[in-house]
Amino acid sequence: MEPWRFGDRIEKVLVGPPYLGNVVIRLRDPWCWEYSAGAGKVRCVHRDRLAALVDRVVEDRAGFVPPLPRRPR
Repeated sequence: MEPWRFGDRIEKVLVGPPYLGNVVIRLRDPWCWEYSAGAGKVRCVHRDRLAALVDRVVEDRAGFVPPLPRRPR
């Protein structure tokens, strides 16, 4: 398992491990974390609720399987 790591902007972005689809968690504004829950959905969690953020990311993204490449016809 790879650990979480900091993204390009150290205090603004966290990047999750591969089993969570390398999900990117951004600081949307001073009060809210934002991440892609898949299928085009974006979810927000209050900045002070870090445990809830982790729970929701794992619930939404655990077992991530990237789409298979399409074969040329």
